[in-house]
Amino acid sequence: MSRFLPALLFPQEASCHLCGRSTARAGALLCPACAAALRSRRIPARDAFTLHEPLVACISAYFHDSEARALCHLLKFRWDAAAALPLADGMAEALALSGLADGPDGAVPVPLHPLRLRERGYNQAGLLARALCGRTGLPLWEDALARTRYSASQLTRIREERLTALSGAFEADGAQVAGKRVLLVDDVLTTGATAVSCAKALLNAGAASVCLLTACRA
Repeated sequence: MSRFLPALLFPQEASCHLCGRSTARAGALLCPACAAALRSRRIPARDAFTLHEPLVACISAYFHDSEARALCHLLKFRWDAAAALPLADGMAEALALSGLADGPDGAVPVPLHPLRLRERGYNQAGLLARALCGRTGLPLWEDALARTRYSASQLTRIREERLTALSGAFEADGAQVAGKRVLLVDDVLTTGATAVSCAKALLNAGAASVCLLTACRA
C-alpha cells in the first residue's frame, strides 16, 4: 500500500503498478519502462494461436513471464483490479490481429466455483472480460457459464488428470448462448483443460462455436 501512497496524495503523480515509479502522465497504470517491457512479452500474431478441440482457436496476448506474469499475479492474488486493464489492452489487440475480431457474438469469462469466489472476493477472468468488452464493444455474458463442482487446485496435475477432474464441472445457460459464437475469456492458458471443459458445456447448451482468449500463455 505504501508504494501507492504518493498517487493517493498527489493524483497527478500516478505510480506504476509494477515498479512504483511515476507513470509520467495522469491515468496511466504503467510507467514508460514497464509498459515497454510488457509489450516485449507480446506473443507474435503468427504464434498466438494454439488449438484445443473443441475450441475453434485459442489466442493469447502475452507470454506468462516477467511483467505479464506480475500483472496476472497482482490481479489474481493481490486484489489489484486495475491490473486487468493493461492486460486487456493486449488481449484486445491480439483479438484484432487474429482476424476473429468480427467473429464472436459475446464474451463469457471462465467462472469460479461459488466457494472459491467467496474466498477470493472476485473473479479475475470476469474483470478481464469486462475490461476487454469495454475496449471491443462485445457484449459481456457474465453469468452464461457456471462452475457447479468444486475441485482442488490443478497446478500439480497433468493435462489428462485435469480433464478428468473438470469433466462435467461447468454448466451453460442455453437461453444466452444458443446459436451464438462465444469468446471464452481467462487469465492464463496452461494445459487447456479448463477451457476445453468450459467449451464442452457451452456447446452442449447450443453455442455455435467457442474461441478462447487469454491474457497469457504458459
